[in-house]
Amino acid sequence: MKLPVIKLMQREEELIRTLNLKSRIEAFKHSSQITCKSGCSSCCYRRIDISLLEAIILLAEIKRTGKWRIVRERIKEHPSLKMSLDPETWASLKMMCPVNDSGKCLGYANRPVSCSSRFSRVDAKFCDPHIPESIPDGIFDVTLGVQMLAKYEAAHGVVHKMPIPEALLLAESIFSKEYSTIEEIIEAIKGAR
Repeated sequence: MKLPVIKLMQREEELIRTLNLKSRIEAFKHSSQITCKSGCSSCCYRRIDISLLEAIILLAEIKRTGKWRIVRERIKEHPSLKMSLDPETWASLKMMCPVNDSGKCLGYANRPVSCSSRFSRVDAKFCDPHIPESIPDGIFDVTLGVQMLAKYEAAHGVVHKMPIPEALLLAESIFSKEYSTIEEIIEAIKGAR
């Protein structure tokens, strides 16, 4: 029996939610040092690479919120689809993540683990990659979630990562089909690279 991707990926979706929760718990332990606040989106100007597994789950969340059409239009206009950009060039072009809408992540509940595991210990103005005096050592990485996801992905052979815009478009081609097993989805992910 063929099912939509997200029905077969409930375990993986739960994994992402759990890792995001673990990151928040770890961050809470250090909350007196963390300066991140709701609506701050300086880190959303940085290039974030994610796996197709994360992209499929992020796409499902964006579709649940009814915002995929808006995000897809932003992605189509994103310069990263027209040229290969290293992280420094990406930041210099002041490109906001296409999933960010007025300082809010449209896929927040199932955002990529890379997004949920970085916190700032300094004033937000120093997180902004466009400010020359931006201090990278003010970033606090909660690597537990990133490490756990990397182990899961390595076990399934889906370790290739790419920038969020590219990953979401590729995820869309996988998401739009129906599959019988999670193994079929994993094979589709491997074949999509």
